[in-house]
Amino acid sequence: MLSPATARRRWRDRIREHPLAFATLAASLAVVIARVPFLTLPATPDEGGFLLVASQWHRGDSLYGDHWVDRPPLIIAIHALAGQLGGTTALRVIGMVCAVAVVAMAAVLTHMAAREDRSATVTRIFPVPLAAVLVSTPLFGASEVPGELLTAPFVLGGVLALLAASRRTGRPALVWSALAGVLAVAAVGVKQNAVDGVVAAVLVALPLLRRYGVRFVLGLAAAFSAGAVAFLAAGLGAAAWRGTDLSGLWDAVVSFRVEASRVIDASAPPAVSGRAVNLFGAFVLSLLPVVLLALLWRVRHPLAGRLDPDRPREWVDLRYLGVGLLAWEGIGIVLGGSYWLHYLLLLVPGSVVLAAASAQRPASRRADRALAVSLGLALVSLVVAHASSDGMGPARTADARPIAYLRANAAPGDTATVAFGHPDILWESGLDSPYRELWSLPVRVRDSKLARFTSLLESERAPTWIVVHGDSLRTWGVETDQAQRVLERRYAVAAVLGDWRIWRLR
Repeated sequence: MLSPATARRRWRDRIREHPLAFATLAASLAVVIARVPFLTLPATPDEGGFLLVASQWHRGDSLYGDHWVDRPPLIIAIHALAGQLGGTTALRVIGMVCAVAVVAMAAVLTHMAAREDRSATVTRIFPVPLAAVLVSTPLFGASEVPGELLTAPFVLGGVLALLAASRRTGRPALVWSALAGVLAVAAVGVKQNAVDGVVAAVLVALPLLRRYGVRFVLGLAAAFSAGAVAFLAAGLGAAAWRGTDLSGLWDAVVSFRVEASRVIDASAPPAVSGRAVNLFGAFVLSLLPVVLLALLWRVRHPLAGRLDPDRPREWVDLRYLGVGLLAWEGIGIVLGGSYWLHYLLLLVPGSVVLAAASAQRPASRRADRALAVSLGLALVSLVVAHASSDGMGPARTADARPIAYLRANAAPGDTATVAFGHPDILWESGLDSPYRELWSLPVRVRDSKLARFTSLLESERAPTWIVVHGDSLRTWGVETDQAQRVLERRYAVAAVLGDWRIWRLR
């Protein structure tokens, strides 16, 4: 039997021999531990809304059954799977799997990029703990499962497939490129502005033109396009089979976003600019800017001998790929308009790729020290953020009171509508809404005069309960006078719960 001292020495030797494997295992375990406390928390507004939409996705009178949302089909399909597996907790488990997948893909990317002659440890493992920090910090919305987290594995998987294609010729290169096309479309199927896969394909193709020539790159582009088109056709066909009209889908994921940007620019209250300030503050407090500056300094020099036939891993300099992805991801955050904290998760793929670019460089103790310090600061920020956050957030805490009331007082067959937004109240209370708009922004864009809402209140399909934040329907970007008169005529206030008013059909 080995003595404790001998066992410790053997473990130290194994860690030195396989630092990336042990770092990946430790980082994955840390991600799981960081997310476990959030597994059983109530749904956030987006989580509850997507789960509600997915639970009734069928041929109905709106885009997804009887409800409408400005999202592509794959994110609804993921929430439908979560609903079948248990609802909110199952969705959190799916989010945890995605977070661990990001860490694992960061490890694979680092292994693909690392130089064989490296001796320093920090750069060899740096992308792995960085990925773990970014998908675990509450500053980036780690207590929920937003589309930005669900799309990250598809983006990084597409990058890995592109790099695998760049190191092969013939049929294997075409197969990997086609897989990259599939993953690029899958990312867009979760979040329509996640075109990182296309950006990555262009940035990978440019250095390959010099190495292999136009014919090879055109072959990869054709395979990439074939994979993308095949997956797109399959996805749209499945959505159409479920009753989602394709022209309506285009209106939701493209046209609506343009209209919504105009509405936000014209009518948005100070709260939107306040969220923008909070988002920028969270970005700074995460200390990701410090990490990115350290990485940019680390990869400031181009690769030497990147076209050496004996070094295929250096044919594509990942620093250009990382910077390009970060630039696009930053544009996506700015153009998002609403500036929620989870937008910052868009930066994960680009940050991981830039970190992997450091593994392509020769060993440097000075550079490793700088990266270690920046990562240490990011870890401190992560710990402080977790210690100062209870994970519930103001929205979930405020929504708990109307949820509890509806659970206690609603009868079987009752319906409800929240004016406007907060679809998590409906999901958590187990009630459906006859009003197809579950989020506030679509109301402001698609029913700003509340004509459909007022018509519903006057009809036989009027919801049993109306949940209103404030003492009236008044909110920015919406004309509420006529709807308010109908509400007061047909409904009576059943409860006042802080800022919430619960109205019941007379």
